[in-house]
Amino acid sequence: MDLTEEIDQVASRAEDQVERIESEEATKHALIIPFIKALGYDPYDLQEVIPEFTADFAEQKGEKVDYALMQEGEPAVLIECKTAG
Repeated sequence: MDLTEEIDQVASRAEDQVERIESEEATKHALIIPFIKALGYDPYDLQEVIPEFTADFAEQKGEKVDYALMQEGEPAVLIECKTAG
């Protein structure tokens, strides 16, 4: 399955799940982890995906984001989760 098909499948499942999501953790479990997998990352491999990553943004230092997707040891994508809906 190619990336577009993977993302379409995640989006389709998300539509079915979103009404049942009542917390940030449920959002991560039902929406974010499947999306990370669809992008080709192993969400359980800490070399690929780092949960609770400390990131520096402009003048704000040490801010935590929910996930960092890593490439060659550097963060390529930062993900901050909130409750769906």
